[in-house]
Amino acid sequence: MTTPELQQASPYTTLDLEGVRTVIASLPAIAARLGGTPAEWRVWEVSDGNLNMVFVAEGPEGGVCLKQALPHVRVDPAWKMPLDRTFFEAAYLRAVFPHVPDLTTECLHFDPEQVYSDCSQPVRAHCDAYRHDGWPLSPRCGRSGG
Repeated sequence: MTTPELQQASPYTTLDLEGVRTVIASLPAIAARLGGTPAEWRVWEVSDGNLNMVFVAEGPEGGVCLKQALPHVRVDPAWKMPLDRTFFEAAYLRAVFPHVPDLTTECLHFDPEQVYSDCSQPVRAHCDAYRHDGWPLSPRCGRSGG
């Protein structure tokens, strides 16, 4: 697990919309999924929890979801959280995706220093994780119903 000392020594920075655009542009395979140029990409935040930043980026050819762990609980920065927790989520997605690709998203990239992962199926990556038969999806997801 990450200790507070390691968290402070890390090159970690919390991403914003422009940071997401820069990160994706620096990853040729991910940038190619979006197509076009970074200036053509639409990037927006869909975070709705206390532990992660979640962004969707879409370009002319497709989109991705980028999820970054926060080093603290959003509502109380004094409540520190281990940054390495995202490693386990990325490892899980990589392990299960080949077996149930219709039920999960593909982890396309994981950066252990910035603690973010890029995943396929941008809206689904954030919204279908919370979907349950009969429950409406968040209006932020652009659709509703079961």
